[in-house]
Amino acid sequence: MKRTQYFKWGLTAFLTVCAVLVFYDTFYQAGTLQQFVSKLASILAPVLYGFAIAYLLTPIMSCLERAIAALWKKLFKKELKQPSGALLVTRMLVREKGALRLVSILLTEAVVLFLLYLLMSVLVPQVVDSVTTLINNAESYYRKVYRWANDLLESDSGIGVWLAGLITERYTDGMAFLTDKVLPWAQKAIVPLTNGIWSGIRGAVGFALDLIVGIIVSIYLMGMKEKSLARCCKMIYATFQQEKAELILTGLHNTNQ
Repeated sequence: MKRTQYFKWGLTAFLTVCAVLVFYDTFYQAGTLQQFVSKLASILAPVLYGFAIAYLLTPIMSCLERAIAALWKKLFKKELKQPSGALLVTRMLVREKGALRLVSILLTEAVVLFLLYLLMSVLVPQVVDSVTTLINNAESYYRKVYRWANDLLESDSGIGVWLAGLITERYTDGMAFLTDKVLPWAQKAIVPLTNGIWSGIRGAVGFALDLIVGIIVSIYLMGMKEKSLARCCKMIYATFQQEKAELILTGLHNTNQ
């Protein structure tokens, strides 16, 4: 009994020290743990994308699969007259189920791509029209502001004199600021800006490749949906006691619903 109690105290102290070290390293040091987690997340990004896509598309796939199965039974209903061929019938059913799952997955991907195309076909033209209207009306906006400022200066000559003096006074300071501050900063910012553009392009290409791999992973996960869920349930039951495992599964089910 004492050994068990000492073991619990030692484990608690060890975990507390680890938590303090992780907190200190994350927020006060170079962030080695944070860099490791970031690197690991970038490596596992395709798999994570695949899990997310599969989780979001599985309800659509299940609905299409039930609809196609019902339609298939209505159109091609077969009666099994030879009990001796049970093994052959089972193989045929397995093949039909696999083909049905593949067709459901392909239809799901096609439906999602079509919906995304419709969304982009609605949003992109609206954005283009808004930007085009703003550019076309820029000259009229400028003329309105110019007329308002001109009328204001003509109605009150004191404002014109004050503005002229202010412009003359600040012109030298403005030119000095541009020459001494803005120009050197712009020269220094050219290289980081160019590097940022190239890094952005590389990031976009990397994201596209990860997304393609994620779609492939999602197709595999949706095709093996029942086996994947069974493996997850076995892992939970193997890790926790039966009551806790059932509680976890119930919570996950409610969260999913």
